[in-house]
Amino acid sequence: MIYGVKLAWRAITSVAMLKGRSRRTEFFSYWLLSLLILLIAGLIGSNLPLREQRALIVVAGLLVNIPVFALFARRLHDQDRSAWWVLILPPLVMMNVYDELRFFLLDPQRGTMMLPQLPRWIGFVGFPLVVASFVFALWPGTRGPNRFGLDPRGEEASAARLPSAGADLSSAP
Repeated sequence: MIYGVKLAWRAITSVAMLKGRSRRTEFFSYWLLSLLILLIAGLIGSNLPLREQRALIVVAGLLVNIPVFALFARRLHDQDRSAWWVLILPPLVMMNVYDELRFFLLDPQRGTMMLPQLPRWIGFVGFPLVVASFVFALWPGTRGPNRFGLDPRGEEASAARLPSAGADLSSAP
């Protein structure tokens, strides 16, 4: 568990670091931490009026999603893919932001939305983007070094002072 917290902290502190590689463990440790933060924001906001509660959750959601772009880029690098694939994330974020803006721009006297609902075809476009982002997040990284750096699994072994998977064990005492 402590290792997962360290990986999540690395994601937070490496918010602008697009170079290097990140393991699936780091990605999902950060994902679990962000869910915990959103849960806490929801519990804190449960005593607030609905508009303020949703505003708190939206702000918390945007703050926890900022490191995801760099983390996702490093995750793609671990698979020896270009970080340009990270461009599948902004449309997903913008669709959610638009839906929240529709809620905040609700005309309270008439009960109507001031912004139109997104066309259905945008939802159909968003679904493959969600699937692709999950596939890229779950896809295993390349073994050994690639053009983006050393294998992060090797970093874990060296941090624990254990021989890496590719090390010659015949010279071990």
